[in-house]
Amino acid sequence: MDKKEIRNRVRQMRQQVDKEDALYASGLLAELFFEIPDDRLSDLAGRTVGLYMTFDGEIEVKPLAVRLRERGANTAYPEVRSGKIVFREADADNDDMFVKGSFGIKEPLSDLAEVTPDIIIVPGVAYNDEGVRLGMGGGYYDAYYRENPNALYVGVCYDFQVISDLPFDENDMACDILIPIDTEYDEEDDEATDGEGIE
Repeated sequence: MDKKEIRNRVRQMRQQVDKEDALYASGLLAELFFEIPDDRLSDLAGRTVGLYMTFDGEIEVKPLAVRLRERGANTAYPEVRSGKIVFREADADNDDMFVKGSFGIKEPLSDLAEVTPDIIIVPGVAYNDEGVRLGMGGGYYDAYYRENPNALYVGVCYDFQVISDLPFDENDMACDILIPIDTEYDEEDDEATDGEGIE
């Protein structure tokens, strides 16, 4: 399949995830993130984490944002401006900080402080096993990645979004860490996880 076919197929699958499974995946992500064995994530106090406002069936990251702020991290969200994305410090629980922006996605108000996140939680349509990302086609995150290579990029997705033979080119960014989340809610295995699936 080419990129367009993959986008169409995966987006359809993502939109069909059961509501209970989606809720479970969101909570599981908020657990798994803090189990990542990476020294760059050991102390988040005073650091800035870039997140995203959920769109088109993406995994909800609000529970993760709450836990990040509880640990003293600042949270920031992307605004599309002049064909690029910039991150502005905001709290997703405060609706007054957001307006409907590009593509119908909520964006932080333009008068909020622009920041350069230390860590960025990256949405994507698909990834390969090495964390190379296929986005929606606009290239916004790819461009931001090239201009800000020192941030730690963490890709998050459902497990079915990982495609080993994903077609990619030199412009497609590769995340440092990939967290694929199992879509199936299992009541017998409701105790977070032991970190399996983190790459």
